[in-house]
Amino acid sequence: MGRVGLLGAGVIGGGWAARFLLSGIDVRLHDPDPDAERNVVEMLANAAWPGAG
Repeated sequence: MGRVGLLGAGVIGGGWAARFLLSGIDVRLHDPDPDAERNVVEMLANAAWPGAG
């Protein structure tokens, strides 16, 4: 599996995104919330993603 697409960047979608990214999988994420990008960056920082924040 090289790429996944996720709908929703809330707690569950953001958590899955972090898990996939930390496993080296490319993630495409869609969420209509204007704060979605900021929220996911915070989740990635909390998940110890080296390039986040």
